[in-house]
Amino acid sequence: MYETLLPKRARSAYLLSRWSKHLDSKTGTLLARGYTNRGAGDHLCAWVDFVQQYEDDGVELPTDVRSPKVVAYLDEHWPLGKPRRSRVQCSLRILLHDDDVARRVPPIRKPTSALFDKYVPDYLEFARQHRGRREMRRDEWSLRSFFAWLEERGVCSLAAINAADLREYIGSLDGFKRTTIAMQVSDLRGFFRYLDMQGVISNGFAMTIEAPRLYRMSTPPEVLDTATIERLIGSVDRTTALGKRDYAMLLLGARYGLRPGDIKSLRFDNVRWRQQRIVLVQSKTQRQLDLPLVGEVDEALVDYLRNGRPTCDAREIFVRHIAPITPLCRNNRLWGVMQRAFIKTAAIGHPAGRRGFHLLRHSAATRMLCDGVPFDTISAVLGHSSVESTRVYAQVDLVSLRSVALSAREVCR
Repeated sequence: MYETLLPKRARSAYLLSRWSKHLDSKTGTLLARGYTNRGAGDHLCAWVDFVQQYEDDGVELPTDVRSPKVVAYLDEHWPLGKPRRSRVQCSLRILLHDDDVARRVPPIRKPTSALFDKYVPDYLEFARQHRGRREMRRDEWSLRSFFAWLEERGVCSLAAINAADLREYIGSLDGFKRTTIAMQVSDLRGFFRYLDMQGVISNGFAMTIEAPRLYRMSTPPEVLDTATIERLIGSVDRTTALGKRDYAMLLLGARYGLRPGDIKSLRFDNVRWRQQRIVLVQSKTQRQLDLPLVGEVDEALVDYLRNGRPTCDAREIFVRHIAPITPLCRNNRLWGVMQRAFIKTAAIGHPAGRRGFHLLRHSAATRMLCDGVPFDTISAVLGHSSVESTRVYAQVDLVSLRSVALSAREVCR
């Protein structure tokens, strides 16, 4: 039925396959959802290549893209690091999973220990309910690592743990960055405080876990100067629909310092056109942020909505521009938006450090500071919960730093 979408090498295998009706159904679904003939044909070709090994009667297709058979097939034909592996894996995910709207299937996690299952789920729920924590993925990852370490040593009771064990575990993290180790220590302290409060342990373990010393102002934030930011934004091709979207996103990052999570989740309800305000709840802090809608951002959003945004029922302003037309996925950090802008502005090149939207956030804060904007105002614009979080940008305000620097004569005194 859809053999014209395939290259000649795959047509006969498609027509003779005992899975042809299933492939036709999946292909028809893709075309109905707005996929182009070329896009649907690429998926169909990957499916035909995959099902050829299951043509024998009685052999059924796997039902999970994470199954060992599928992983072995990918490793054999599309080894890790090969450019097309992720695309083939995406095709197989659509073929094997009933919910083909989902573009990402979470990996199968390693089984947890009985000790982990006994204490950690209750702690994570407690933190969500009573500490106002919205996301606990980081804490869960830290505790998974800790309990896996305990299981390797045959520890089956928290009462058997002592301070020396905790120091040994922290020492086993030597290959990680200091900030990562400090994060794990913080997560362990919170967990042991919870156990102490519940009466599971009562030996003050939380205070015995030593974290590596971190210096708050040891590394200045990486920023771009104003001229570079303007060249970066001006490089976007606003004659295309994707360019209109990228331009609006970059303006939100450069003018307000919005985090990528807040940009991609920006909804129609968040833009108060009559009041000329942007009002949203930050994804990281869950604090409300109220910003003025500046003229160029207003114009960019209107231009994108009228002339660039694909037809979509989603309430999010920014959506995908290739089928399926849906809101941007949760793990999208808008890396591609910055990359396209850097590539088109060849004179800038790729910065050695940060290259994502946080580079625009840091640059916006530094620009406001250099313009004499007070710390509390910058903190309000960035949505910081404390002014102390904003003071780090004073390290790159060179003009102000020169004004308080000691002269050579004063140093000699």
